[in-house]
Amino acid sequence: MDATNIDFSIVSDDLGFRYGKADAPVKLYAYLNVECPFSRKFEQQNTAIIQEFVEAGKVQYIVKPLDRPTGHLRKGNVMHSYLTYDDPENAFKQLTEMFATRQEWTELDEAGVAAYAENQLGYTKQDNDDTQEAIKAEAVEVGAKTVPTAYVFGQAFDEHEDNETIREWFNAAYQTATATEDYDFGAEKLDLDKVTDKRAIKYGQDDAPIKVTEYINFRCQGSKNFEDAVSEKLEVLADEGKIQRVIKHVDIDKAGLAKGEVINRFVDYKDQEKAYKQFKEIFARHGEWKTTDFGGIVDYAIETLSYQYQGNRLQNDVVKAEFEALGGTATPTIVVNNDKAFVGPNAAAELIDYLDEQIAQ
Repeated sequence: MDATNIDFSIVSDDLGFRYGKADAPVKLYAYLNVECPFSRKFEQQNTAIIQEFVEAGKVQYIVKPLDRPTGHLRKGNVMHSYLTYDDPENAFKQLTEMFATRQEWTELDEAGVAAYAENQLGYTKQDNDDTQEAIKAEAVEVGAKTVPTAYVFGQAFDEHEDNETIREWFNAAYQTATATEDYDFGAEKLDLDKVTDKRAIKYGQDDAPIKVTEYINFRCQGSKNFEDAVSEKLEVLADEGKIQRVIKHVDIDKAGLAKGEVINRFVDYKDQEKAYKQFKEIFARHGEWKTTDFGGIVDYAIETLSYQYQGNRLQNDVVKAEFEALGGTATPTIVVNNDKAFVGPNAAAELIDYLDEQIAQ
């Protein structure tokens, strides 16, 4: 799944059927087609964890059965016409049953699927045409081109994501949504004397008066957002000799961020110019590789990006140890001249304001 142009900020809670409490602080959205084998895999892998969080009142699951115009997925469209949108709890049971029996009805033609739904499953056809058309239109607007496409806590994902990562996303989303005060990212508690320029991608002159050290993770959406916001300006400042960028990928073994380690193993740190170009390209094409599994990332790096495997085990270990000694817990963590640190979602804006002040002096 290419998540590059997916925008769930425009998604409607009212389209589809909603499983769980309306006031649940976290919303999980999923475009599925019940004939799709990948949607079935998504359902099989994640139903238990979704039910766990729904029953705890933490998550509401908003399912958007997506009709597809061609091929075998049209059989899924037939099944969707039997979903009881006005009874979401029953619709969720139907969805589970449709996936469970898929192998029995997928070999039938569309008329046979309808007969199976009515005679074997005991369903009654519903007046779902307008709803299904609205879901199709919304999916186009959102950019959900494939099924499954799911979204929670700023993360678009599909059947390749593992349970533990999804659990961490649910927990993080719940903690964020229910927090009674702003989260302290601990920028003031970092031991900035531990920051070095070892094992980094450097861009700019070594004698630049300001050194900006960027601890990022290639898979981290926050790191991606940070680089989107400031990378172009930092590059200009480096070209003008005002700053030097010191970029360090940090391996983080949680919330799917281990995927960042996989693609980092292809960065050619021995060739700094090449490594910097790779750093930019990896983030620029973030949506193309972030949702696949480890093997898919390896294939993408080799076949699509034409990278060669570098290993980088020592590179990874040294930077990870430095980040832990620093007291870092989240990416992006940005340090300026071993004197000032910025962490979290506001790091980009705060960094630019600070640099403007320092350069103006």
